[in-house]
Amino acid sequence: MQARLPACCLAVTLAAALSGCACFDSHKRPMTSYLDGKVNPETTTAKVLLSPVAVPVGFCSLLLDCAVVYPVSRIPEAYDDTMDALWRQPSGGYLRQTFLFVPKVVLTPVVFGGAFVGEGYFDL
Repeated sequence: MQARLPACCLAVTLAAALSGCACFDSHKRPMTSYLDGKVNPETTTAKVLLSPVAVPVGFCSLLLDCAVVYPVSRIPEAYDDTMDALWRQPSGGYLRQTFLFVPKVVLTPVVFGGAFVGEGYFDL
């Protein structure tokens, strides 16, 4: 019984994480949306004959959309969020900004990583 609890918690956490996944929005899957528009057989026979090719190609396009294409397209927004949060329009004087320089440099990759994951993989 105790071994099932972590597995159950993992399943609930995974389901909650995937519910906000950017892959489930058709506007955020450019390759798959393109394939859906171009490959549309009209007859049932054509659909059956095309399925051995269409299923793996569709799966690969969905995987590439979710893991590579859409996240890479969100890098400029993650960069802008990082710059807005840490570097643009600093408050305080010269001495305060001098003291905050090292923490800003240390936090820049952390903030960028969080913004990139939020923008690229989840619908935030």
